[in-house]
Amino acid sequence: MSTTLQTASDSDKVGRCFSVNSDVGIVRYQGPIEGTRGAWLGVEWITSNRGKHDGSKDGRQYFRCHQPPSNGPHGSFIRPVDRLVFGQTLLQAAKHRYIVDDLSELKDIPQTIDGRRGKIEAVGLDKIAKQQSDLTSLTVLGLDSCRVEGIGSDEHEVKETRTSLRNVCSLSLANNFMVNWTNVEDILDALPKLKTLDISANHIFSPVSIDSTKRYQIDTLRIDTMPLLTWTDVVDISKQLQTKTLSYGWSQLQNIARVPEDWQIEELSLESNLLTDIAALGTLPSLRVLNLRLNPLTTLDIKPSQFPSMHTLNLSHTQIDSWPTIDTLTNISTLRALNVLHTPLTASDVRYQIISRLPQITKLDGTVITEKERTEMERYYLVQCARSVGSSEQQALEMMIEKYPRIRELVQKHGMPGVNSGKQENKLKSRLAKVTIQVVQDDVLHGSIICSESRSLIRNMMVRQLLPVVIKLAKTRIFKVYLCNDAVDSKDCSWTILDNETRSLSFYGIQDGSVLRILLTK
Repeated sequence: MSTTLQTASDSDKVGRCFSVNSDVGIVRYQGPIEGTRGAWLGVEWITSNRGKHDGSKDGRQYFRCHQPPSNGPHGSFIRPVDRLVFGQTLLQAAKHRYIVDDLSELKDIPQTIDGRRGKIEAVGLDKIAKQQSDLTSLTVLGLDSCRVEGIGSDEHEVKETRTSLRNVCSLSLANNFMVNWTNVEDILDALPKLKTLDISANHIFSPVSIDSTKRYQIDTLRIDTMPLLTWTDVVDISKQLQTKTLSYGWSQLQNIARVPEDWQIEELSLESNLLTDIAALGTLPSLRVLNLRLNPLTTLDIKPSQFPSMHTLNLSHTQIDSWPTIDTLTNISTLRALNVLHTPLTASDVRYQIISRLPQITKLDGTVITEKERTEMERYYLVQCARSVGSSEQQALEMMIEKYPRIRELVQKHGMPGVNSGKQENKLKSRLAKVTIQVVQDDVLHGSIICSESRSLIRNMMVRQLLPVVIKLAKTRIFKVYLCNDAVDSKDCSWTILDNETRSLSFYGIQDGSVLRILLTK
């Protein structure tokens, strides 16, 4: 395979990225240092803990580092030795990755791989290699970690790049050697059909210098793991590229300073940043999908006029811990899909509450909410709310309306749940059923009992809320659960299978003395 490695013997290095061993740096100065002999390179290290100073020596400033000094010193001087490996052009990287000069090299590639069902034979590698050798046939180009720094300045090579890669629609350039936005613009100029671009983990510094005369149509853009950029840089880049889908994650973003009214972004992923406030995003007119996963968000305060087009919101792995935050999502009338897995609020099973509080959503945590489930969840929510206030029916209704959202609407839809009166009825004991849970194998009627325990269960708990108890006792997830209210030793005893996880135990008639049998199945 053809390749070109540029080393420190080349002439002008200033502004170029290089690697030495596993460390990465950018040359900021090339020349002599007073009081020493020979040539030196002044380097700003991207790799942490390599820098020793700020680019000065003996009171003279030879260069300045672009990274903030609060992160520690980033500069040092090194000799331009040959083991410093610099970047290559886009075309060089494409030829190295895709063109096989000698098909005999394919003999070194394993012809079979181990699959789940035996050996898998790799057939037609020579045909694939020949087809890929024609770069004009490529529509998807993957050049991650190939030391790409741009398209180069040689006119002949630039012309060849435009010809050879003219059909590329999707380009991945993650973890390469690009250090300024002009490098990216040159690539965009050379690839007119490009619609998807990934330049994550490159080393482009803020402020980004954008050519205001240039506009592109890149539908999908990934610029993850680029903490050297600011939010303003990201917005300006996205607007120049007229991006519809943008990912800017893992970049230590703390604040969203401004959001221009004419920014037509539709899908935005800000996963794994440091955001605690997203109010500024509420003015985006076309935003449909917002991913805030793994941000330290604790609360949201959504106003009725915000997020007018929001369809999908991911709040999983955030620090959301209050119901008012969930309730404020009712102001997003267009919201249909919500993810709140692994938050402090959802450490326990609260699916029924979220479904009942947010009437507009149709999917929760990746699971579609059926009409049947919504009805059962809302009725269960009403029962729980009524029990929490514990009073006469009229007083309970007034207290529920004051304490919980959507009560008046749900009571009109489903009716007021029965509220027990009297001190004894309001005690927890009256809500529990003491049952025996048995694990059996082979047959629910006559199978041998492996283990058994007594437990008090809430009569109105959902079958799916019982499953963690059952799994722990059965030590497997492959089973069926049956309920019997007769004497289990009787020949006439009847067993009912609990076949709907969204039904309550009371639906199946659970009572004191009931027996639940967990039948292990294969």
